[in-house]
Amino acid sequence: MIVDLHMHSHHSRCAQRENNVQTMVDAAIAAGLEGIAITDHLHPHIDPAILADNRNQLAQLKETKLEVWIGVELDVLNWEGDLTGDPELYKSLDYVMAGIHHYHVNWVDGPDLSQSPVEILAFAQQNLMNTIPNPWLDAIGHPWTGVVKVLNFNFYNLIKPEWIEEAGYAARNHQTALEIPAWAMFKDDAINEDYLQHVVRPLIKTGCPLVTATDAHSLSNIGKNINRLTKLLLEEGATEEQLWSPAKRVKTRV
Repeated sequence: MIVDLHMHSHHSRCAQRENNVQTMVDAAIAAGLEGIAITDHLHPHIDPAILADNRNQLAQLKETKLEVWIGVELDVLNWEGDLTGDPELYKSLDYVMAGIHHYHVNWVDGPDLSQSPVEILAFAQQNLMNTIPNPWLDAIGHPWTGVVKVLNFNFYNLIKPEWIEEAGYAARNHQTALEIPAWAMFKDDAINEDYLQHVVRPLIKTGCPLVTATDAHSLSNIGKNINRLTKLLLEEGATEEQLWSPAKRVKTRV
């Protein structure tokens, strides 16, 4: 199934004003997708009513063959893995993901940025390991790649192989999918070989569930390179079962 499971409507401040459920569905169909998840940010200061509004917009659409899941992108607030929002709210959603390593925003407790890149990555790794077991989560958005906003260089060769292995096996055991962002995999249409070699290939070998996504903030980016990313993951040894979507969710939120 060709899916893009991370994108934002106008309810997220980072997204364009024309992004609503109808226009996002239209863009996804034009991009050849079979399913999308709309995952607006739920920052501490945001009214969760935006999620109900997305659900209402979806209910007003004409019937479409595109699968549309109403989800959310929660913040991972600290090293321990605490999340924004109320678990009672999560029960109403099709898909709950957490955007980890948002260390550039002031309500997230991040690493000491005066430390070395390896020390920052070690903090990020334990932050990830503390978040993976959360029973409410279906997926974690941009693990490791989210650190790019604080390191600002191609650091993937600094990630220790044992970190990828421990995260992959933990994600498999807890059935928490890890996102492979298309923007991280492809740079100027070329494959990011460092990311592929040091992160993606080792993750595939662990058998953990993987999510394909764009983190689109504009209509033009919805589905961008998702077909190519899906094909590449399968060529690298990922199984169809490993490529996760909310249709495969086994966790229950009760």
